[in-house]
Amino acid sequence: MICPFCDQPAMKHAVRDMPFEYKGQTTVIPKVEGDFCDACGEMIMADAESLRVGTAMRDFRNQVDACA
Repeated sequence: MICPFCDQPAMKHAVRDMPFEYKGQTTVIPKVEGDFCDACGEMIMADAESLRVGTAMRDFRNQVDACA
């Protein structure tokens, strides 16, 4: 599949753990399903998965900010 971001034929559908960093703190969002580009690192997710990942990111940012 061609990546819409870099035009390389490097998109692969997969389930991967996704590292996320905020203010020097790191977490991993487990089992993110989507199309991943091995050339540029971009990813495309379905709406429901995007909502789940966005919620996990928000929750982690709130956790880090609460400890500051």
